[in-house]
Amino acid sequence: MDILAFLLSYGGLSTLCLAMPKHYQAMRGHASLPRNPSLLLLLLRILGWVILGLSFAMAVHTAGWSFGPVQWIGFLSIGGLALIFVLSYAPRLALIFGVLSLFSVLLTLLIHWTQSLI
Repeated sequence: MDILAFLLSYGGLSTLCLAMPKHYQAMRGHASLPRNPSLLLLLLRILGWVILGLSFAMAVHTAGWSFGPVQWIGFLSIGGLALIFVLSYAPRLALIFGVLSLFSVLLTLLIHWTQSLI
C-alpha cells in the first residue's frame, strides 16, 4: 500500500503541473490552450489537490499518524524530483507517467475491492 501513496503523490503533482498553462502546453504538445482555459485549469488544480489529499490519507492509513505524514512528505519529495527530471527532458512522458500512475492506483484498488468481496 505504500506504493499506492507514492503513485497518488506523483499523479497529484503531475495534475497540478498540468494545471499551469506553460506546462499544459509542453505536456500536451499543443501550441495553444483550449477555448475556455480558466475552467479547465481550475478543474485540474482542484483535482490535483484532491489526489494529493488522497495520497495523504493513504499514507496515514498505511503507516498511522505517527509516521504517515513523514512518509507522505518523503513520497512528495521523491515524486516531485521524478516529475522535475522527466518534465525537463520529455514533457509528454511526464503526462503519460502521471496517467499511468493514477490508472494503476485505480486498478489496484479495484482488484483489492473485488478480492475482498469473494
